[in-house]
Amino acid sequence: MENISSKEMPRLYRILDEIYLVLDQLGEEVKDDFTVIIGGKDEVPFDVLELKDRVKHEITKEEQKDLDEYEIDLKIRPYSAFKPRIRKYDHLYNGKLKIEFKDYPYHAYIKDTNKGQLEDKISEIIINFYKEYISVRNERLEREYEERKRKEEKERKNQKAKHVNDEKTRVKKLVTEAHDYQTAMRIRKYATAISDEKYKEWALQKADWLDPTVDRDDEILKSRDYSKDLKEYLDDLLKIEDEYDW
Repeated sequence: MENISSKEMPRLYRILDEIYLVLDQLGEEVKDDFTVIIGGKDEVPFDVLELKDRVKHEITKEEQKDLDEYEIDLKIRPYSAFKPRIRKYDHLYNGKLKIEFKDYPYHAYIKDTNKGQLEDKISEIIINFYKEYISVRNERLEREYEERKRKEEKERKNQKAKHVNDEKTRVKKLVTEAHDYQTAMRIRKYATAISDEKYKEWALQKADWLDPTVDRDDEILKSRDYSKDLKEYLDDLLKIEDEYDW
């Protein structure tokens, strides 16, 4: 709209009305901001402009005044006189409208010519809207494809990292279980030398609690958490705060 003279605005609106009426009848969406949505999701970009003619610039009274002052200054101060910059040509709107479709890789335009104006080329304009739509749609599908690939690759890496971490956790648990099993066997061997029957029974109970092949819950320590080694597990138990009423 910035490239249209006020004189041609009414005509432009009539042309857009004709175009949008056809698109609406075809089931497409035209928004209040002149945006055209085809296929339910793809915005088809287009631009409308008015062509210009290059004509020789006619010097204005103000410009002539600046030139006259320059001529006087040139005689008085030839080395410091500043010649005003006056353009040689003007570019004036000529009343000819042009519709452009410029989404990559599709480029096309339709304009007023001696053989017909835009009003006579509505069907051609509509066809170009759909050609542009195909270009826009394909570009979107390519972006969506690349986005899916990116997400799939990210998910693959995440799954691989999770698998590695899960395996590390299992190995850590295995090492802890093996260590606890060895500790339990040593306790049992040691218990054979204990003369205090009460202490001996207590020691054997702790050996069963430590032994992953027995997996016995302890009355006080409850079940053994094999995600932690024994020292870390017992240290965590020591951190439990007393809940006494003072």
